[in-house]
Amino acid sequence: MVGFQWGRGGTLRAHISKRGKCRSFFNIKAKQPRKLKHYSTLDQKTQAISFILNAAERGGKDRAAAVKFQAARCDVVIKTVQKWMREFKAGLITVRKPTAGRPSKCTVEEQTRIEALLEQHNYKITFRALAKLSEVSGQTLKRWAGKWGWKQKRTTPRPMLTAANIQKRLQWAEKYRNHKFLRWVDVDEKWVSCYKPMGKFKMPRGKKCPQPRRKNVKHETKVMFITAIARNSIRTGHNGAIRIDPVGHYRGAKIGNKKKGLLKGRRLFVPDSANAKLYARIVMRKIVPAIRKNWPTAASVVLQMDNASAHVSAMKLRKLQKLCKNTKRGTRARIILLMQPANSPDTNANDAAFYRSLEYVLGETRQQRPIELIKQVRAAFKNYDAATMGRVFDVKVLNIRAILGAAGNNDYARPHHRDFLSA
Repeated sequence: MVGFQWGRGGTLRAHISKRGKCRSFFNIKAKQPRKLKHYSTLDQKTQAISFILNAAERGGKDRAAAVKFQAARCDVVIKTVQKWMREFKAGLITVRKPTAGRPSKCTVEEQTRIEALLEQHNYKITFRALAKLSEVSGQTLKRWAGKWGWKQKRTTPRPMLTAANIQKRLQWAEKYRNHKFLRWVDVDEKWVSCYKPMGKFKMPRGKKCPQPRRKNVKHETKVMFITAIARNSIRTGHNGAIRIDPVGHYRGAKIGNKKKGLLKGRRLFVPDSANAKLYARIVMRKIVPAIRKNWPTAASVVLQMDNASAHVSAMKLRKLQKLCKNTKRGTRARIILLMQPANSPDTNANDAAFYRSLEYVLGETRQQRPIELIKQVRAAFKNYDAATMGRVFDVKVLNIRAILGAAGNNDYARPHHRDFLSA
């Protein structure tokens, strides 16, 4: 007779008895609970099939080992993986081939090929066009360009120089290469427009970017200014802004506008371009007295300006020279009139750095009417930073040294103030 009883640990004990006596015992393992059905995701199936296909290219034994490996990884039996392969062959499962992706590193040959493409297009090609030619992503090219040290530079037109211009520039640079430009005034003219292109805005979500309104370029409000600047004085605290004057004339308004509150006969400013008559009048009547007022005890002050015929004619130049030499019993400073080389705006501190700095100080919000624009420019000129004015003349010194290094030409790289500090 056979009997069963449960033992410890969930085991089933069986015993055989004969005539009421137990003859032997043996244990029977309990049946393990049935596993739940495993549902594999499509991602698991495609990964397993891709792995097996790659192994099948290497040989038959690798394919069988790959099937076993994927069955163990996905926690399924081998027949399930074989079923996935049959579904793949039947077209029920599609496997996307792995893409090459963006190359993480660039070889020397690849860099040489891309630089050859740049040279072929005269370095004017964009990253988007270069990506199509080189079959490399545009973002990857930008990343590589940063590592290679590429820089996007904007070309600026420079004056055409003749052999005589180059020779005079060399003589000028050799003469003033170590000059500190103390008691030295640079005079030049500049058009200031009421409109300046705005840069990029950082706008929060939901807010609109401001849209500036611009008139026609032919009817745009702009005023020409004649500026006279000098190196700042640490002893007196003067910022070096000697004088700034608009070129034009004032007149009364012929008509009014009741809606805008503009009365007839109000004062208006009519901008003009600088001709020889206006230029000489402003220099003789306003700039020269301002120079003598700024240096009342100086023996002499240098006044540098360009010798353009549109600025000073021969007759006006003789009058200006006579006025500069005229001193009143030693109480007036003798002004030495110095003409800079032709086609050499880089030797003048105004064109070298001051005008770009003044545009930055004025900012993007400017007045639309000429009289209000003149007030805004004069306020920016009067409150100009003294330390920045000193750096402007340091850039002039660097330009003169660069002219010597370029053998009188103007194709040198624009120097920076940090080069002056390291020199």
